Amino acid sequence: MNILKKIKNFIKTIKLSLNLEKLNNYVPVIITRSEHNISRKNINKNVLRVLYKLKDHGYKSYLVGGGVRDLLLGRQPKDFDVATNAYPEKIKKLFKHCYIVGRRFQLAHVHFGSDVVEVATFRASHSHRKHHSEEGMILRDNIYGNIEQDAVRRDFTINALYYNIINYTLVDYVDGLKDLYAKQLCLIGDPTTRYREDPVRMLRAIRFAAKLEFSIAANTAQPIFSLKELLLNIAPARLYDEYVKLFFYGHALESFKLLKQYGLLEILFPHWQSSLNKQVKQFNNNFIIQGLKDIDGKIINHEQINPAWLIAILLWNEVRIVATEHKDKNKDKEKISEFIAYKYAAEKLLSEQNKIISLSKKLMIFIKDIWTLQVKLAKIAGKTDKRANKLSSSSKFGIAFEFLLLRATTGDKKAQRTARWWHKYLAARKQIDDQDNNENNNDENIVALNEV
Repeated sequence: MNILKKIKNFIKTIKLSLNLEKLNNYVPVIITRSEHNISRKNINKNVLRVLYKLKDHGYKSYLVGGGVRDLLLGRQPKDFDVATNAYPEKIKKLFKHCYIVGRRFQLAHVHFGSDVVEVATFRASHSHRKHHSEEGMILRDNIYGNIEQDAVRRDFTINALYYNIINYTLVDYVDGLKDLYAKQLCLIGDPTTRYREDPVRMLRAIRFAAKLEFSIAANTAQPIFSLKELLLNIAPARLYDEYVKLFFYGHALESFKLLKQYGLLEILFPHWQSSLNKQVKQFNNNFIIQGLKDIDGKIINHEQINPAWLIAILLWNEVRIVATEHKDKNKDKEKISEFIAYKYAAEKLLSEQNKIISLSKKLMIFIKDIWTLQVKLAKIAGKTDKRANKLSSSSKFGIAFEFLLLRATTGDKKAQRTARWWHKYLAARKQIDDQDNNENNNDENIVALNEV
């Protein structure tokens, strides 16, 4: 069986190589400066310094990728990538503060203070099996080539447009400009093979579609349904990076919808799917949707947000289910408090989620605190002893209270009762703090607090 599998994968690689060779014979479309809207005024000055220095030393140098795409769409690029025929070692010699990074992809990072310009050498296709895993995944990618080969090695056509610093023209080998104006995402080459080479391309398709408001071409979208489980072969740390790009760049809600549509959400967050399958009363989709909208709003307003916040939202319903089941299961043996049950559920779910998307210890503590403090907030509500003052003075209170308010505003009755009490309590505390120096009003303020 393994031999057959290896033969099939070998044939797929040969087919891809033949397809790429065929594409390499294509004559590129050249778009002159008068036919496009890219101006050097909108390109980072340090990127221009790199492009010109490479050119002045006899190397070919192009702006490529998302930077070119975004400039053509009238957007301000987050970063710029440079492609050249100079090898990493040669690039390193040209620039004083240049470092070669990466194993699978060797890149040159040119530093200008805190600004970093990424420079990649043109790459060729993979014709040798030793560079692929049995599933077809690329293991090593330091095979250098020319611009034609580099163009067809890129993932999406809209990311394979090259801006030539010599004459300011655009070079297009794969009809990228056509797809850009059609607002369509299309993989270069055979989609099944390209996804097998790097399953993360499925997430990139979702991310670009969400970010750019593009559609995904039918032949690019269809293989996702049958290949989605290949994502489980990706390192959790890499999936964490993709998770952040999907949800914390201002298009969280649209990313969520597309991930759900293509069956990828259940791969990344199986416990979200588990709570959905159980169809329990406490499952509240509005809670998740509103949470995603809030994240997008904060990103647009340039507010900071902890990446763990969304995982706390997505897994909340399942943590409640597991905590309840754990408490009920042990009620005849020993009495387990609700707090301990939630702590158990948090540790169990986060340990399992961490196997898919890597979460640092700090992030897991952040999520666990949010969940377990929901229990404390409810338990203390209605009491005006020292515990309420101590909890409200804690550094963890703010984020836990924000989570409580999200629950309350999306229909959780218990959370609504708890939130009302805390609002009154905090208002009374503020009244005391505001008039703390007025000794004549102290007795009145204490009475107000006790009436909460």
